[in-house]
Amino acid sequence: MMPEPIIQRLVHRIAPASNSVYEVPLGPFPLSFLTIDVIRVQPTAGGELSISELFGFINRVHVHVRGISVFDGNGFDAFVIGSTLYPKKPAIRKASLSATTSRVIGSIFVPFSRRPLMPLSGLPALGRGEGILRLEFGSVPANTLVSIHAVGWRENKPEWLVRCVRNTINVGATGDFDAPLAIAGSILGFIFHETNPMLSAATAITDNIRLLIGGVEDTLMSVNLEGLLALEALTSEDNSDQVEHQHTENTASAYAQNAVTRTPHGVDAINSYTTVMLDELYDPDAIVAVPPGADVRLRITASATGTLYVFPIELFVLPERPPART
Repeated sequence: MMPEPIIQRLVHRIAPASNSVYEVPLGPFPLSFLTIDVIRVQPTAGGELSISELFGFINRVHVHVRGISVFDGNGFDAFVIGSTLYPKKPAIRKASLSATTSRVIGSIFVPFSRRPLMPLSGLPALGRGEGILRLEFGSVPANTLVSIHAVGWRENKPEWLVRCVRNTINVGATGDFDAPLAIAGSILGFIFHETNPMLSAATAITDNIRLLIGGVEDTLMSVNLEGLLALEALTSEDNSDQVEHQHTENTASAYAQNAVTRTPHGVDAINSYTTVMLDELYDPDAIVAVPPGADVRLRITASATGTLYVFPIELFVLPERPPART
């Protein structure tokens, strides 16, 4: 019998101050996921508000439980990660471009279970102070509102949770290098974000990737950017770049075939992320098992320089709370 779902609003339309920190305690019921819901006013009449602009004021989304980071990234990272794992349509409602009073609403999913309300995975019930969602805001645009919702179960004891914490790799030269990863559980998949992806040139930091566990190649034997994109098409739930979909129109007096008169916004930001999920049937046995304490690294051949952010999606067993002191 499935446990009974609970949907609870934790924060109702706060107007965060610029350069502020907002913390929300988690618990007491088991959680499947959080949503961070953002309302922004259309910037100008006829202007476009891209996804990266919508969430760009959130510098950090950080969840720590019993002293352990279980989710860490900026607002746009978090949107891509949540959309990759959960939604079947873009989690944004765009507004009319015709007026500055129009509202755009978008949601970030912070996943703790592999699928929404998947009983075996999620964040267990927590005691007071054991779990915190920490939001760090940069320059907050005027008329921005943020709500937070928690979705979980009335009675459930999940066995493991999804952990997703950013690893930062600075790539100063092309060629081969090893990038150690901080891994705390078995691997369900990866999300890669590079600052110099293959957009205007035929080069990429992720020109070739191999996964090594304990010095032995495992699962990702040799994959380039095109291979990652092919796997993303199979394993990602949401086609996020459709949020930025626009038609183009030539309004010039002298018609020119295929002329582009409006430049799409934010597409490059979405296209700098690629995803591969390894447990496509959501079977926790179809994962990359990582022995405790094993050295885990990516062996990368880069044809571009810049910064590579790697988000391992992990199957993580949360340690029990320590016994009370007597």
